[in-house]
Amino acid sequence: MKEKRRAPGSVKVPLLADIALAAIITALFFALGVAGAVSRKAEALSVGLFRGGGAVYRGRDGACAALVITADWDAAALRSILDTLDAHDAKATFAIGRLLAEENAPTVARIAERGHELAVMGGGESYEDYVSELRETLRRIELAAGVRPRLLFAAENGVSENRAARELGLTCVVGSVDLMTLRGTAGDIIARAEGNTGARDIVVSAPTEAFSRALSYILDHFAAMGLTVTAVSGTIYD
Repeated sequence: MKEKRRAPGSVKVPLLADIALAAIITALFFALGVAGAVSRKAEALSVGLFRGGGAVYRGRDGACAALVITADWDAAALRSILDTLDAHDAKATFAIGRLLAEENAPTVARIAERGHELAVMGGGESYEDYVSELRETLRRIELAAGVRPRLLFAAENGVSENRAARELGLTCVVGSVDLMTLRGTAGDIIARAEGNTGARDIVVSAPTEAFSRALSYILDHFAAMGLTVTAVSGTIYD
């Protein structure tokens, strides 16, 4: 997967009290992290204080949790993940990167055909490169699946992501909880989900083999909490 570098942007300087509060929130979060999962709730709040917010990092529907699967390469596990989601009657948002959109349009189309939401994600050495890549990826997604994404998935909730989302007419989304699926076993991933996820969360994952094996258990975990697993748009819009 390509590493995304955040381009510098213009940031308004907030009040000193806001800076101090943001630092306290972030420090408390890192001190109290549970089971190895990385929650972005405190991070998103602290960044919002610096910039006035803009990105969405939690849903509005208390009966749901949203699942984001970042797909920048044609992982073999994608097929298994789609089958597992079907078996549980669950939907997800697949954040599509340029590599997958360019090299395997049929996979992008298959994801949409199975009823899942498509979002866009990207990277770049500069803001201009980032927006250019997003435009090209959006174009390829629309050619492959016949739909234009409404969401931009931002791994870092940076200034550039929010700015790009506004420029492209998209909603910028940052996950609440990252299951860190590029690291550890299926058991590790399940433990992160069980210890850190709940109603209104936007849960971020990647299509690794370990996540594929963990997914059925994770969906059962949400069902046991009485939560419906849905795509991001199903829980952030009124």
